[in-house]
Amino acid sequence: MPSLMPLPRRLALALLLLVAAGPAMAEGADVGSPAGLVVQAGEAAPLTLTRDRLAALPQITQRVTQRTGRGETTAEWTGPLLWTVLTSAGLVDPDNHGDHPKLMARMTGRDGYAVVVALAELAPDYQGQPILVALRRDGTDLAEGALRLVVPGDGRAGRSVRDLARITVSR
Repeated sequence: MPSLMPLPRRLALALLLLVAAGPAMAEGADVGSPAGLVVQAGEAAPLTLTRDRLAALPQITQRVTQRTGRGETTAEWTGPLLWTVLTSAGLVDPDNHGDHPKLMARMTGRDGYAVVVALAELAPDYQGQPILVALRRDGTDLAEGALRLVVPGDGRAGRSVRDLARITVSR
């Protein structure tokens, strides 16, 4: 299936992801709290969202097929939408539509792996992508309370973050 994104845009996105991942990789494993998901916007104090708080948000289940280093995998992932997590934690004002294209969220795993998503990809008034903060895979809780960022529609799982620990929203 041909890509819908032009090559220059794909290259720019890849460069942005590499630049954003650099500082995260330098941070090492000290990126989150074992008690939950650390979220922060700008210079505001970080907030830790427990697994119970994430489980209390509206949950959706999506069947997602992605290519990984081990071949193609298909799974049903369940959890709240990333947009819901960001708005319910007060990191993003859902009514400030003009701000959405100016903001990005950087998601970092406990191993330091990081990816960036533009808020306009998530906002319902723009693309409304159903990106998940997954708590369960195929109906089973992820091991040891882990979380996973799941990006449906990505042919490769490059923006899937295993053991999600931190989300930072910035300009």
